[in-house]
Amino acid sequence: MKRLVLVGDGRFRTFRNLWALEELGIQYEQKVCFPRSTEATNVNPFGKVPSLIDYDIDDNQKQKPFVMYESAAINTYLGDKYRSSSTTTKGGVELVPPAGTTQRGLYEQLCYCIMTEIDAQGLWIHRKHKALAKVFGSCPEAVDHAFDHTLNVVRTLTMEHLLKSSSATIDAATTTTVTSSSYLLGESFTAADILFVHCLDW
Repeated sequence: MKRLVLVGDGRFRTFRNLWALEELGIQYEQKVCFPRSTEATNVNPFGKVPSLIDYDIDDNQKQKPFVMYESAAINTYLGDKYRSSSTTTKGGVELVPPAGTTQRGLYEQLCYCIMTEIDAQGLWIHRKHKALAKVFGSCPEAVDHAFDHTLNVVRTLTMEHLLKSSSATIDAATTTTVTSSSYLLGESFTAADILFVHCLDW
């Protein structure tokens, strides 16, 4: 039976894809597992989660399922593939702007920025050398820099995208309050917002 299988425990970056799948209103199965487990390593050469197994690729029963990893890439793939489903089942939800549009360009820019500047350079370095110091080694200087870097990037993204609507305020601790209609791409909620919120809730 054709289906989507999401591999990974929701307490990790898998949550981003669970959120997107629920927004799109499509059926899927979840194979709950931890990083570096056998289940994770079978579909991701790095042994990380999440990964997506897509059996719904075409009508050729002999073709192998499509497998991919990286949470941001998975959400973009899902948003593109199930665009028609999302606009009919969820009252107009479109998580990814159409390819070739300026909004898509901005969406890609935001996703790359969030994944590289916040997730990789900020949050992960902070976690590696503080919470996981016994594994990766303690480095207070790196932890302090990662913390400051994350706040600076969040502040920049907030100023550039949310404050355009003049509906947000930032206090000294960079806590942001916005109206319900304010998203990174303006009035439209996208998968970029999923990435951003998940990073803020790390």
